[in-house]
Amino acid sequence: MPTQSTPNQQTEVIGHKRLPVNARAETVWLKMRDFTDLSWAIGIAKVIVEGSGVGMVRRVCLEGSEEWLEEKLLDLDDSDRRIEYGIAEGMMGINDYRACAQVIPNSTGCFIEWTCSGRATAAEQAEKQQVLMAVSEGITTLFAAQFTEEI
Repeated sequence: MPTQSTPNQQTEVIGHKRLPVNARAETVWLKMRDFTDLSWAIGIAKVIVEGSGVGMVRRVCLEGSEEWLEEKLLDLDDSDRRIEYGIAEGMMGINDYRACAQVIPNSTGCFIEWTCSGRATAAEQAEKQQVLMAVSEGITTLFAAQFTEEI
């Protein structure tokens, strides 16, 4: 007998964006790998960093909010130019949020690839899927906008 999902059952939602950047992969990676630096982002009121390296925590308070997002650095891989972090709770109703960003060299500079995922109730799956697609688009575009380097 097939199982039916209930409105409160958790299901995976995913966002993804790949964007070309006209800058050297090494230059983009040096900026991306700095988990403490959110100077490129908009809407951030305050950032508090605790620790260093994998396992460090970045607490972020958005403008107009008194709530803090606690982001934990899960992986930092210089050879693959990849960084991953997670937010256990508080990410717009999405549980177990994880984001992975990678810089991929190409002949004209590089790509920035951003993938994020989390869990939402089955009843909110379509809405939260759209949220993560917008998050992926927005973060990738904002991050890429700071690079205008000539190759």
